[in-house]
Amino acid sequence: MGKGAATLLSAVLVTAAMVGASQPASAATSLDPATAYQVTGQHDGSQPSESLAPPLARRWDIALNGLVSYPLIANGSVFVTTGHPPAADGSTASLYAINATTGATVWGPKPVSNSSRVASATYDNGRVFTVSDQTRAFEAATGTQAWANSYSGTAKPVAQNGLLFLGNQSLHEVDGSLAWQNGAVGGDGPAVTASGVYLSAGCQNTYDVSPTDGHVIWTYPPSEVCTGGTTTTSDCATNPGGYGCM
Repeated sequence: MGKGAATLLSAVLVTAAMVGASQPASAATSLDPATAYQVTGQHDGSQPSESLAPPLARRWDIALNGLVSYPLIANGSVFVTTGHPPAADGSTASLYAINATTGATVWGPKPVSNSSRVASATYDNGRVFTVSDQTRAFEAATGTQAWANSYSGTAKPVAQNGLLFLGNQSLHEVDGSLAWQNGAVGGDGPAVTASGVYLSAGCQNTYDVSPTDGHVIWTYPPSEVCTGGTTTTSDCATNPGGYGCM
């Protein structure tokens, strides 16, 4: 494992230890689970129920098969993806479940990509969902793949209330079928609340769309329509530092 991989792995393990540091070793479930990138579906790093106090100490460490992602922490397990050279099964990214108390591997590696070394993950209702060259769902307890579909991308997904949010579209968690799609908005790193899905895209656009059907609630600036990164002459006259201006 290279120096970069070791650095990333250490960061993941320190995060996992910090989440459980204020609890006895027998406490397997974090008060505030980490279910998405930067802990929550809002990506705010919030852990309001945890009471961490220094000094903090590493509880365990584990060597995996490649560069390690941000951790998900739920129901006594830590879930991470890894990016690595092609394995015997052809995979280039994998998913692991690790016991949060002992650091022992619960299951994995499970292949999550055969072409990309980057895979992002999210957790909800007993399943882990990964996005890379496909979107896949795994049973968190066993690692059994529940479904896979052809959606690919670099989204930092959010799974919440039975829906998997992937930018301008949402899938049903149960089977991966499309819940809604809105091609009029862009952005693939959604922040999700009970009332809105917030996206940022090119042309300095920000959107709030409905989590239930994807209709636009508001957009800022209100009159802006993104045209794929191009900038008009008038835009360059008023904003010479804008994208596409010389």
